[in-house]
Amino acid sequence: MRAEKWASLVRRLNASGACQVYSIDVPKENFGVRPAVVMEPLDRLMYQSLVDFQRFNLINDLDYWVYGWRLPRQDSHGKNYLTNKVEWAGYRVALSNLAEFSPVGLKTDVTSCFASIPMGGLVKDLRRHGVAGDALERLIDLLVELDQTPGRSGLMQRSKSSSVLANMYLRRLDKPLHEYYEKLPKRGFKRALSGRGGVVRWMDDIWVFGLDEATLRGVQVELEGVAHGAKLELNMGKTVVKANEDLVAAVRKIQHSAVDDALDSDPTDWQPLEELLDGIIDDPTQADRTTIRFALHRMRTHEISSRRDRLTSAVSMMPHAADHVARAYRHLGWWRSMREWYLEYKKGPWAHFEWSVARLGAMFPTQARISLRMRTAFAETLHERPSLPLMALTAQRLAFWDPDLAREVIYELLPRVDHPHERRILALSLLRTGDERRLIRRSLSDFEENALTLRMIEKNRFDPFAVSPDFRADDDD
Repeated sequence: MRAEKWASLVRRLNASGACQVYSIDVPKENFGVRPAVVMEPLDRLMYQSLVDFQRFNLINDLDYWVYGWRLPRQDSHGKNYLTNKVEWAGYRVALSNLAEFSPVGLKTDVTSCFASIPMGGLVKDLRRHGVAGDALERLIDLLVELDQTPGRSGLMQRSKSSSVLANMYLRRLDKPLHEYYEKLPKRGFKRALSGRGGVVRWMDDIWVFGLDEATLRGVQVELEGVAHGAKLELNMGKTVVKANEDLVAAVRKIQHSAVDDALDSDPTDWQPLEELLDGIIDDPTQADRTTIRFALHRMRTHEISSRRDRLTSAVSMMPHAADHVARAYRHLGWWRSMREWYLEYKKGPWAHFEWSVARLGAMFPTQARISLRMRTAFAETLHERPSLPLMALTAQRLAFWDPDLAREVIYELLPRVDHPHERRILALSLLRTGDERRLIRRSLSDFEENALTLRMIEKNRFDPFAVSPDFRADDDD
């Protein structure tokens, strides 16, 4: 029984290459583009399994000041990854302490880190550090195949597996950081005199703390040399040195600790959060996702509406945060006043990314009463065969809002789609409408990549599946 359960994965492991991926463009700050791909589900599971098998050899000896996507620091034989939520908290504490006791700090990162990691160098590292054998060769084969995707390079982003491999590749940057740290006074009068000093790294975000700028710039030059040798580039536009109060302020700004302190005070002080929201609204294209997520999450939690109108006026100019905006507006019930806005936005001059159009559309709950105009607009978009994120959103929402209309559009669209990911989306949407089993089977059986999805549907007796929060959201979310 157990062997049968994993038979599909075993067959994929014993095969070669990768199944078809679907390329999408995900927006970054300032309307930049982050090329991304959607992997076939079994390939993604295989990718994670192969990396997990190698994890001890790849990242077991990371320095303790490296945070995120790592194994336990004390137990060298720890089986599980540390949770990133705990790691992020530790990273924030380390930053705060070092900034408080160090006169000077330098911050830098790697330009387009994941996309810039050269496959040749990554493969060499895997052969040097990994466990030789079929599992390693299958991982390399998969990575090389994915690297051939047109318009895509380096490691697939938004993937735990890729993050582990990136941490392995970035260990070369840890060497000059480690050497710098080892030279710092560890105790006594000299340590107190020089400030604590130290280093922290969260993936490619690097902080170096010390006594004077000249020394830190020397570390920067060493990092640049190592990065260049690895075909990476430090981001000079984001490399900065801060001192004393400016350093503490810069770190507190990253942590937004003043906001949480004010929200936890008695009585509650809303001003720091409102000022943070004002900063986002005043420069929405440049506001980073982490800051927007932080602010909107707390806006949701505390149900703050004082910046509602101003925030809405800025939404179209921060496509990189569309998912966070949608969750906030859905939770707070603001979506009810956004229907006309959304219909104008999706056809207007700011809708440069279908990813953002799809993410913003997720603000409208699945179980809500939706106007005929909105349902028709979603049907028209689906009929045009949009990119995968927008196809998933429109097909799934229509299946809830208007099953008959959804079936009509999907029937017409099915013969025109020739990618297994698209067929999977449409078949799962038909499942939600209660459509006939024969058509669902036929839609999926045309592609070997969808065989496992079909087996899953049949095992579930063609009942609809539970879905992620953005897709199961109802009016009370």
